[in-house]
Amino acid sequence: MAKAENSEGKKPAIEIEKKADKAPKAGDTSYLPPLLEFSFSFSSVFVVIVFLVIITSLLLNGANPLDMVIRTGVSLLVLGGLLVLINRQIIFGFSNTQSNKPNDSKTNPENETQSPSEVK
Repeated sequence: MAKAENSEGKKPAIEIEKKADKAPKAGDTSYLPPLLEFSFSFSSVFVVIVFLVIITSLLLNGANPLDMVIRTGVSLLVLGGLLVLINRQIIFGFSNTQSNKPNDSKTNPENETQSPSEVK
């Protein structure tokens, strides 16, 4: 089939749209590292399990509803705070290891180390 061109010699809009669709999407390629993904998932599942255990034990012991709400709320607040701190430490530890990776000085001459006796 011959390509259709208009009288001015421009390509039709259909071909331009096809080229625009082939551009890679930036959001599709980013993933969390497995350790961070596991810690976030484990924390959320652990909080839900603890919530169910607390509610079940309070229901079986016949606690009044206000007592159930207060005990469950305080327990989940403390547990959630601890898990947030643990996840925060994991994130900071991971980001520090990522920023301390050695750079190849052959590709970037600005990263070369200089002796203390050299003067700029």
